[in-house]
Amino acid sequence: MLQTLFGNKTAAQILLYLHRQKHGYAAQIARELEISLNMVQKQLARLAKGYILRSAFGGKNRVYQWNPDYPHHTPLRKFLASVKLEKDRETFFQHPDPADGTNLSLRDRVKLAESLTRESEHLNPYPRPRPFAKTFDSLKEYETWRKKQTNPWLV
Repeated sequence: MLQTLFGNKTAAQILLYLHRQKHGYAAQIARELEISLNMVQKQLARLAKGYILRSAFGGKNRVYQWNPDYPHHTPLRKFLASVKLEKDRETFFQHPDPADGTNLSLRDRVKLAESLTRESEHLNPYPRPRPFAKTFDSLKEYETWRKKQTNPWLV
C-alpha cells in the first residue's frame, strides 16, 4: 500500500524509519533496514529534492530529518503515525526466521517464546535446578555479598 503512495518500497521504509527515529544518515538507515547503501542514498536525495526531508552535515555524515517547512508535513506525519499503519510498519521491519522461514515481528517472537516457556514449565514435573554460579542483579548487591564472605575461594 505504501509503495504505491511513495513511489517504491525503499522510500516508504525510509520515511517510516525517519518517523520512528527522527533523524539518520544513509549508512545507518541502510544498515538498519538491510537495504543497499546506493538505493538508500538515491531515495534520500529524491526525498530531499522534493523538500520532504532536509539534510545537514553532522561531522562527516549527511544527516537527514523531516522538513517542518514542507506544506504537508503534519498530515504526512499523522498518516505515518496512525494506528492503521501499525501492522504495515511491523511488516516492513520484520525478518524471516532462518529455521522455518516464517515472517514474525519481534513482538510476536517474544510472545511466542514466553508462551512456550510457560507451557514447558507446566509439562516438566521436576523443579528447576539451582544455578551453579551465584548471579547478581546489581554491582551493589554483589559488593554486599562479597563483604560477608570469609572464604577467599568463593570469589
